[in-house]
Amino acid sequence: MQRSRLILLAGLALVGLGVLVVWNATRNQAPEAPEAPEAGDEARELFDKLQAAVDARPKDAQAWAELAAAHDVNGQLGNARRCYEIALKHKPDEPKWWYRLGLVRKREGDEPGATADLVRARERHKYAPAYWRVGLWSLARGDAEGAQTAFRAALEIDPKDRAARVGIARALLAQGEAGQAAKKLRAYLKDEPRDRYAHALLTRAYREQGRAAKGEAVGSEPAWPDRWRDEIQHYRRGYGPVTEYARELAATGRRQQAIPELRWLMRTHPDDVQLLNQIAELYQDSGQTERALNVLQRAVEADPQHFDTHVKLATSYKRAGQVESALRHAGLAIALRPTSAEAHEARGVALMAAGKHAQAIQALEEALRHDPGRATAHMNIGLVHCDQQHWDQGVVALEEALRRNGSLAAAYLAVAVAYMEQGALDRAQTALKQAAIWNPTHPYLNEARARLLVERSKAKQKEEAGR
Repeated sequence: MQRSRLILLAGLALVGLGVLVVWNATRNQAPEAPEAPEAGDEARELFDKLQAAVDARPKDAQAWAELAAAHDVNGQLGNARRCYEIALKHKPDEPKWWYRLGLVRKREGDEPGATADLVRARERHKYAPAYWRVGLWSLARGDAEGAQTAFRAALEIDPKDRAARVGIARALLAQGEAGQAAKKLRAYLKDEPRDRYAHALLTRAYREQGRAAKGEAVGSEPAWPDRWRDEIQHYRRGYGPVTEYARELAATGRRQQAIPELRWLMRTHPDDVQLLNQIAELYQDSGQTERALNVLQRAVEADPQHFDTHVKLATSYKRAGQVESALRHAGLAIALRPTSAEAHEARGVALMAAGKHAQAIQALEEALRHDPGRATAHMNIGLVHCDQQHWDQGVVALEEALRRNGSLAAAYLAVAVAYMEQGALDRAQTALKQAAIWNPTHPYLNEARARLLVERSKAKQKEEAGR
């Protein structure tokens, strides 16, 4: 705690050290608009327009802030910093600009300056991300105690802030408090059950407690929602910046925000197959199968030999109940990449939907021949066996799938049904609890729970009758 106090005092001291010194070195002249060859004419148009605004109104703080934002989201950090500084010279009480300036400084490698700017933003407006970002930076340099202080401050402002809630758990893990971290993560996952990053952290917490736990390894920190950052993203220009931002949105569950960003790019890249596949994947993940198919048809017309397009078409047609079309595109994908486990699995799933069980297992086993660790292929073999009421074989395959990837809700549901058929009702209940953790809105979850109640009632009646 002593170290955290010292850091806080140092940050406050930075604020007190002649805030206006920077303005003496800042000129009211806009930096040159950057060359942006990837962005093309639209980027040049944008920067020319914003440049003209500051030339016409050199004391207009808003005009400078808009030019700063355009440089910021397009990666021109030095220009962004200078423009934010000029905007703040003319309007020093705007918290958003201090906040954005701080984030630019951090990306430039100036963490003390960034922290001081975020303190200035917080003095003017209590904004949760201005606290939890400092918490993330503290964690990165090994100050778990200081991080926890920052995350708690963020939660005082917004008790539901996702980054702060997960951040507290990360800080507890860093302090060796795996039990407390797990408790925080379980509470968080009741509200955000599909957060894969939090699930991976929970798996880590369980393992650090010495508990057996299945799940994915902890990946990189997601791009958490941040309103003050999000509201300037419309200044992004160019293929790379826009697609990168769309990925950030999708990774944090904001698919409906990501789709318009990518559709905007389609005006200038109407036949870009990678872009069309990215949009189609977002539609698939959002349950909008018909729209996914429409976009994928455009993609296959633009490039009939594109592997990913055929795999996605196989998946979408299967979901739409058009099994023959699904099989055709899976076959085309296999023709393009004969050793692709993904393509063979797509064919196996389509064959399962067609009721061709023996061929489905053959295709799925071929997928495993090329990728023995592919958990979804093991799961689908289990589903084929269960569809034929081969419960023992189904359990073996499904348990193997879950051994390899403990986050497959469909596998937990299927193995729960198989356990019920075997009379292993306690194991079925455990599997259903896991399914609910990973996907509490799964369409078959309530049906499986109801069946378990019926099976327990039957077992109780049978036991009483035997007395």
